[in-house]
Formats: sequence, C-alpha cells, structure tokens
Amino acid sequence: MKKELSGEPMAIGTFGGTGFRNAQGPKSKQLHFDARLCALCNGARTQPADREFDAFHKLAEELSRSGMEPDLAFSDTRYEVGSEKYLNVFRYFAKILCCHIAEVGGPRPTSPSKFAIGESDRNIVSLRVQKDQLFGRLSSEIPDPQFASHGGLMVRVGKRTGLPTEFHSTLSFGPVNYEFFISLLLPAQVALSVCHHEFATRCRQLAIDDKRDGADQ
Repeated sequence: MKKELSGEPMAIGTFGGTGFRNAQGPKSKQLHFDARLCALCNGARTQPADREFDAFHKLAEELSRSGMEPDLAFSDTRYEVGSEKYLNVFRYFAKILCCHIAEVGGPRPTSPSKFAIGESDRNIVSLRVQKDQLFGRLSSEIPDPQFASHGGLMVRVGKRTGLPTEFHSTLSFGPVNYEFFISLLLPAQVALSVCHHEFATRCRQLAIDDKRDGADQ
C-alpha cells in the first residue's frame, strides 16, 4: 500500500528480532516475494485484484479510523457476494498465499492459483477483516504511525494424519488486519503428501518440533 510504504524513511524487521534494515521504497526487492506465480500472473493477470484490494482497503481503513469495524466494508454495494469486485478482493489474498507457499519451496496449489489469476471463480479463501491490535497500541505512543506487517506462512497439520490441512497468513496495513487461509480437504491433503512428499514431510516435522518446543517451555 503506497500510503503506508511511501513518503518516509522505511525499515524492515521483526518484532522481538535482532534489528531492522533499511528499504529504499515500495519497489525495493526486500518488500517483494522471490517466488511468483509466474511473471505474467504476478503482473497483468493479477492487476485487477491488486487494484480492487487497494479500493477495499481504503474503505476498510476509513471505517476503522472512524471507530467502526473494518469488515463492514463488505456491506458496501460494490462487494455483493459473488460479484467480480468481491471475488477480486479474495483473489488478492489467494495470490499472496500462493507466493508464500512457493517462497518456502512448496507447490503452487492449482485451485487457488487459477482463482488468483481469474481462470476460476471458485473461491476457497477464508478471510477475516479486523482492527489491528498492535497498530492500536502503537498509536497511543506514536501519532499516526505508518505501519505494515505480514505474518509469513503458517501450515496446520492434522493431529492424527500429520498431513497439511491449512495454509494460513496475516497482513496488516495501518489500522486494518487481514487474516486469511485456505483449508485442504482430505483428497487434497493426500495428493499433496504423495506428489510433494518432501514438502509435506517438512511441514510435519516442523509441526512436531514446534509442539516439542512448546512442551519444553
């Protein structure tokens, strides 16, 4: 979002991390995925979704700053369920999830990829739009902070099967937080495990390690 990522010096880092590094601006390579759906898909085919998300976020941000819940943006007549503008908002998040998965060496899921580039209207992305709690705390200390963050990629695995069941992430721009994820049905879980065994095994092992670390604390 140009409003949050322009006009002032920019730094990139993690809360609780070892430090921050400078970024030259919104087009900095440090602010973009190394892995893409493809050159065309991350350009012309996803531009309508990018533009629609910008419009949606502007409305959600206005609602949040006025003390209302940002998810009321979906009450606007432009975002009638199933309409092209409505689907384009979700296509934006489908693209982000696919890029996150590709970034860590995973396969680009067929269904959300086709949805992201407009080849399908079948939306399997779940989305929550809410006020960003960290922005609220920062605002009490810093007047009108310019703030953006993302939650990376989280993979949930089944307790019994150990198969990946959900890809999940978050994104915040200013006062609005977006939580979005795709859930995999059992056939898709099995197909992922068989066709991309190394990736599925890595997800399972990370889940085991995370559970062990939690138990040790």
